[in-house]
Amino acid sequence: MWREPIEDDLRLSVSEQELGAYAEAATGAPGEENTAGMLARGANFVRGYIRANAAVRMGPAGTIPDSLIAPLMDYLCVDVIKRLPVGVSDERKESRRQAISTFKDVAAGKFAVADFEGDDAANGGSNASLVSSAPSRFTPENLAGL
Repeated sequence: MWREPIEDDLRLSVSEQELGAYAEAATGAPGEENTAGMLARGANFVRGYIRANAAVRMGPAGTIPDSLIAPLMDYLCVDVIKRLPVGVSDERKESRRQAISTFKDVAAGKFAVADFEGDDAANGGSNASLVSSAPSRFTPENLAGL
């Protein structure tokens, strides 16, 4: 399943207080993003890694496979903490490194993610199409004795 990451996903990696402090720290200055912007940026970041693996059928813009939501939240929690007047723990830094490693594995085809299954896949459609066809020159009689 492909879906957009949401703020509730982020709450699994950061506390309500940290998330609230992140939102409060946003001054509204040009270029400063809110939580929704951070989630959208994160989804696009992950989609870049997925696109590197041409074998994966991409979902709609802004969505990522459900299997990459948790690593994305581990990646983004450091962005939340950096905006606060506290240090980022080694555990969170390591979680972010592991998330990036997972994304690199996706790009290299070492970590499989689900293809998007949209309307045409649900209806038995396929992305493949027959470009040309030539009659087979091989018949059972031609291959006898091989």
